[in-house]
Amino acid sequence: MHCRMFLSGTTLQIEAFLPIQPLVPGYLTAVCAEVGETADSVGQLMAAVHGGSIAFDDELEAADD
Repeated sequence: MHCRMFLSGTTLQIEAFLPIQPLVPGYLTAVCAEVGETADSVGQLMAAVHGGSIAFDDELEAADD
């Protein structure tokens, strides 16, 4: 499984690829996690390079737990 991303106008799109044969229930869980991790990494990178903020701050989330 892997993800790729590209910019379409002002929208960042992330596509996930997973094998169809054999499709097992764990694949969907794994691909959702992969998309989330990729989006988080790219968001943090874009905020660091271009300025701005991210939707969720890891430090705040850790403090809430």
